[in-house]
Amino acid sequence: MGAPFGPVDDDFVAAAQARIGDTDPHIIWVALGTPKQDFAAQRLAQATGALCVGVGAAFDFVAQTKAEAPEWVQRAGMEWLFRLASEPRRLAHRYVVGNTQFLRIAARG
Repeated sequence: MGAPFGPVDDDFVAAAQARIGDTDPHIIWVALGTPKQDFAAQRLAQATGALCVGVGAAFDFVAQTKAEAPEWVQRAGMEWLFRLASEPRRLAHRYVVGNTQFLRIAARG
């Protein structure tokens, strides 16, 4: 499907539906990273009628392909900083630009 890099368009939804086939799932787990997985989950829920849940990096942590932040970092609410330090090229734009935009919009609220 090329899911991590391609657009969430009609072709994406059709390809996902074809892979899901006649399995009639109760839940579809969507792990594409934010915000793409959120758009994909919405489109797939509409197309399939199934509950779609975006899980972010949860599968990576369970499969141990990415390290989780140490427990003390998680308790301090700084897991985002640990992840940013671990994958700066991938996450810098999301955390720096995206979060700044969010805070600016929320402050206007």
